[in-house]
Amino acid sequence: MNKILKNISKEVFPLLQRLFSESLIILEVFNSTFPIMSQQIQLTCLYFFAFTQLIYHTCYTMVHLGGAPTLLLSSIPAINDFLNFPVFKLFCNTDLVFLMSYLILDFLVLKKNNNISKLMKYNLVIAFSFIMLQALTLGFWDLIFNQSIFDASYKLTKVNLGLLHLCFFSTFVLFSFLYAYFYIKSLFGLFATFPRLYWITNSAAFWARIPLSNQTPNMKNSN
Repeated sequence: MNKILKNISKEVFPLLQRLFSESLIILEVFNSTFPIMSQQIQLTCLYFFAFTQLIYHTCYTMVHLGGAPTLLLSSIPAINDFLNFPVFKLFCNTDLVFLMSYLILDFLVLKKNNNISKLMKYNLVIAFSFIMLQALTLGFWDLIFNQSIFDASYKLTKVNLGLLHLCFFSTFVLFSFLYAYFYIKSLFGLFATFPRLYWITNSAAFWARIPLSNQTPNMKNSN
């Protein structure tokens, strides 16, 4: 049995290594040949990931609290399938997201020797900053409304349900708007900024090594 496994590993591992190296070469050729299209694909994947995080954690927390809106009650089986889907459970794990944010900042944003544009680096920092803020916000609502932690006999009343729906709906709309805003601006090759959120955009510009001009990233000196 061990000999069979060794023979399989000798054949499979070199094949996987060759496929991986060839895939990297293809990606590099594609990036150099179609840089704008490649950047737009990367941005689309990034904000799709962020929006999936938002939907997953909003649904998970509301279902966990037993406060899903009436409109969604008929869709609970489908929502449970979505929440229990292994891929979403893996990539929407909060601890994994925090680890990914660290690795992305270290290997993709701070490294100079890569083919990632400054616009993409800027949006990586922006997206993962808001993903972490989103997780903290939803975690705060979970703590506020999950009073069963302190009282086992506690049940959500109609007033609490209405407030819960308002808080989660407001959070969902706010972060959806922010993701859509930054995504659309980035598709046009612009460094999106927001007046009240300059402390985040300035931080993203700092990590992406983009000069600031009047509290906004300077497009002319960022290539």
